[in-house]
Amino acid sequence: MEELAKTQKRTDIAVREMQGRTDITVREEHATTRSEIVDEVHLANAHSREAQEIARQEIAQLQQALNQLSEEMRQRDAELKGLLTDFAKTGSSKKRKILQERSNAVSATLFALETVYRSLQVYILDTKACYMSDGYE
Repeated sequence: MEELAKTQKRTDIAVREMQGRTDITVREEHATTRSEIVDEVHLANAHSREAQEIARQEIAQLQQALNQLSEEMRQRDAELKGLLTDFAKTGSSKKRKILQERSNAVSATLFALETVYRSLQVYILDTKACYMSDGYE
């Protein structure tokens, strides 16, 4: 019986030692896993900040292009008004034909600029919507 008690005691000690080693191993694994998760979160945040900056830059560039198109459209509009005024004032059929051809060309250019302008507006809105849906400010 005494031998059985000694064996039981040794078994209990061995079990407690194994549990202690297991607890240490679990704590070490937990710490390692936690550290890896924290590192991944930091990396994801860094990528998120980079994506935010890229999106901001893209929107700013698109807005700048939109402003340039707007200015070009104003210039072409003023040019067209000048051509139409000259057309109304001239009596020469030769000069009227030249003015008509130039005004048609400017009108076509103005129409093309307006088409690009509207497309760019839609693209900017889509880009901003995408930017906002990704959780960026």
